[in-house]
Amino acid sequence: MTNAVIDRPTAEELSQMLARYVELDQAIKPMVEERDELKAAIKAYIEEYGEPVTIEGWAATVREKNKPAEIDLISAAQKQSNDEHIVRAASMGLLKANLTPLRALSGKAECADILLGYLMPAGVTTELRIERVS
Repeated sequence: MTNAVIDRPTAEELSQMLARYVELDQAIKPMVEERDELKAAIKAYIEEYGEPVTIEGWAATVREKNKPAEIDLISAAQKQSNDEHIVRAASMGLLKANLTPLRALSGKAECADILLGYLMPAGVTTELRIERVS
């Protein structure tokens, strides 16, 4: 996406845009929730009975989705003879740590505290956040 040059809207125009956004967002939420509930129910039916659900011009089916292969580092770490290889792979940038469980172990496991000491700063991006404020 490119950064398009746009005429600067007035404060009134921006207020109207935000008001319309909030109006649309509030109207969509119940529909999205209902859609997700229907989707889950249809998927559960198809998985249970193996039959697609069809209506004129539409068909709901379930297909397998490949998930990427992963290395089982837990099993690899159980063999002391693999220690050097795991450390070498990490030094080559081949391994990354999952921060959520690592942070949960902070203060409880020395290895977590040591690894968190090497935490690299995250990149920065922007997103528009529109939320209700009091």
